[in-house]
Amino acid sequence: MPVRRESLFFHRDFRLLWLGDTVSQFGSIVTNTAAPLLAALVLAATPFQMGLLGAADTAAFLLVGLPAGAWVDRMRRRPLMLSADLGRALLLASIPVAWWFGVLTLTQLILIGLAVGVLTVFFDVAYQSFLPALVSRDKLMEGNSKLQASQSVAQVSGPAIGGWLTQLIGGANAIGLNALGFLWSASCLFRIRTVEPAVERGTDRKLRREIAEGLRFVFGNRSLVGIVGCTATSNFSTASPAP
Repeated sequence: MPVRRESLFFHRDFRLLWLGDTVSQFGSIVTNTAAPLLAALVLAATPFQMGLLGAADTAAFLLVGLPAGAWVDRMRRRPLMLSADLGRALLLASIPVAWWFGVLTLTQLILIGLAVGVLTVFFDVAYQSFLPALVSRDKLMEGNSKLQASQSVAQVSGPAIGGWLTQLIGGANAIGLNALGFLWSASCLFRIRTVEPAVERGTDRKLRREIAEGLRFVFGNRSLVGIVGCTATSNFSTASPAP
């Protein structure tokens, strides 16, 4: 069945955003799989240390998740996403380099996991906010569905790919390969031609006030409260260790 020409498949800048985000999503999942395997198999991490490493990967969402949205509103999205991709590539590239020279430590893995997590939070918030500047309002649903599809595929297949790469080339090299993936993602974003609207800079904008307004909006909507509750319960159950 032929794809209609009005589909976002034919929107050059959206394809670049989609491709860059897809590579970014896969890179995050693969890294989150390869890093614990590297810690356990190469650095002989203890169960407690493995717990710290796992917590570092997700702590950023707790630490900067709320203010990230307000901060992103003050910035141009595409430069922020480019910086996040380049920052993640540089941080992850340091892992195989340290491993090649025999100086890789668990502390380095934990700190890099935390820093990469912070950059991932900002990237994820920014790309969702960037989409309305890229496509028309009537294409937002299609655009979000395609981006979400990529994220879902990455979540399902990413761990298997991460495990396979770790077995094939080693955990440190697998993480280094993901660093190249983030560079590719940055190159896709760099080629987007759409000019992003200027950021409004109000003199009375307060970070705490904007966070509070966002929380009031979410908890004042029964549908959003249900989604938040469902997501929180699912995440807690998924992250909890099996008995």
